[in-house]
Amino acid sequence: MCRMRGGGIIKTREKPMAHKRHVIPADVKEQILERVKLGEQSIPEIAAEHGLNNTTIYKWLGKRTEAHPSWMQYNKLALSTNILERIAYPDVGRERWLGCW
Repeated sequence: MCRMRGGGIIKTREKPMAHKRHVIPADVKEQILERVKLGEQSIPEIAAEHGLNNTTIYKWLGKRTEAHPSWMQYNKLALSTNILERIAYPDVGRERWLGCW
């Protein structure tokens, strides 16, 4: 905008337009997350198809993950890892399995 002041023209700033927020329907969001879970396409490819930013999908995924596993889940995972290591590396000494290095 321009206005007159003391015989001169002063340009004033126009207010920038606010960013439009696009609301993604819940069913579309679920479909997108399901496609990500299947892993057939990368997140950037899926985001481009839907006109989304990659970070939007990563934020959705972050909200769906649990913060920390419980101790019971952690112990089960440690036990199964130990068993798999014994199968995969049978020639490693017993000290490794007892936690001694």
